[in-house]
Amino acid sequence: MFKKVINITGTYQDNLYTDERGYGFWEPEMAKVTSITDHERALKSGGWVKRDLLEDTDTTGRDVIIFKIAVPEFGTYSVDLKVGISKKSIENMSVFTSRRNMLDNRISLEPGGCYQRSFNVNVTPYIPALSSIPCNDKSIFVSFTGKGIGKERFDGSSISFEITGARRDLPVIWVGGDSTVTDQHAGFPYYPFGSCCGWAQTLSRYIEGAAVCNLSHSGLTSNCFRDDGHYDIMTKRILPGDVVILQFGHNDQKRRNLKAFKGYTDNLKRYVREIRELGAEVILCSPISRIPLRDQEGNSYSLLKEYRDAVWGLAQELDAAFVDLHDLTFDKWIVFGENAKDYFNPGDVTHTMNMAAC
Repeated sequence: MFKKVINITGTYQDNLYTDERGYGFWEPEMAKVTSITDHERALKSGGWVKRDLLEDTDTTGRDVIIFKIAVPEFGTYSVDLKVGISKKSIENMSVFTSRRNMLDNRISLEPGGCYQRSFNVNVTPYIPALSSIPCNDKSIFVSFTGKGIGKERFDGSSISFEITGARRDLPVIWVGGDSTVTDQHAGFPYYPFGSCCGWAQTLSRYIEGAAVCNLSHSGLTSNCFRDDGHYDIMTKRILPGDVVILQFGHNDQKRRNLKAFKGYTDNLKRYVREIRELGAEVILCSPISRIPLRDQEGNSYSLLKEYRDAVWGLAQELDAAFVDLHDLTFDKWIVFGENAKDYFNPGDVTHTMNMAAC
C-alpha cells in the first residue's frame, strides 16, 4: 500500500511543485493544458481558475493557496493534514480538497497555532465540460483561502501530510447529478458570494470513515449521465458496501422523452437495479427547488414538483432510500421570501452560491 509523509518548511517559492518531487505548492498557470476551457484548467488545479479583475479591485483576504500531491494510482486515500502558523494570524480560513470539496471553514489561527484534519479522498478520472476525454490526473489537491492567507504567510510556517492508499477497506459515496449537485469550480481571488456551489461539494465536511466522489456534471439529464461516460467511470470502480446518491430532474424537465413518470423514472429504475447488482446501496433525491414562482393568487409553486413526486413514488416502489431535497429547499425559500435571491447568483433562480464558505 502506498504511504507518503510530507513535511514542508521554509519559503513558499522553495516548495513549489515539481514532477521530480511529486508534491508542493501549485499555481494554476503551471498546469499543462491544451484545452481552452476553464473547466479543464480547474480540474488540474484543485477546482480553481485565475479570475480577471480590474486593477483597483480590493482582493484583501481573497488569496487561494493550492497544494498538490501526486499519487500512483486511482483509488481512495486517507490524508492526515497538519498546518502550523508561525507569523501573522489567519481568520475565516476555509479548506478544500479534490475538485474544491469543502473540508472545513470559519477557522481562525493565531501565530503559533496549529490546524489538524484527517479526511479521505477518492481520486478518479473526470470528464471535463465540452469534452468526451476523461482527465486522468492522479493527484490530491488541498487548498486554503481566508483572511491572512497568502504566499508570504506560509514562509516559515509548516505543513505536513501523511497519505495512505490506495485503500479498498473504505467505502465510497458516489454522487451523480446535474449542475445543482456538481463540484463547481471557482475563480480566485475568491468571492464566496459570487461562486456557484453544488450541494454535494459540502458532503466531505460531514463524512467520516468514507470518501466522497462526485461525478455530477452541469447540464446532465438521467440519460446524459450514462451516455456521456460519467456513469461508466463509477460502475468500473464501485465495490460492495459503497453508496450511490442520484439527483436529476432540472434538465430532464427540458426533454420531451424524459417526462417525470416515464423516461425519467425509467432511467432511475435502471440505475437502481444495476447499482444494486454491483453490491452498492442507492439513495434517490428529488431535485432541489428553484426560487418558487407565484400564481395569480400569490401562491408559491414549483415547476419541479412533478419530478419530486415521480422520484418519491419510485423510491416507494423499489424500497430505496429517499431524500426530499425539493420540499426541503422549496420550504426554505418560502421562509426566506424575497431574500431567497441572496443565496443565488444575480438573475439566477437555480444555482446556489458558495454561502457555506463565507
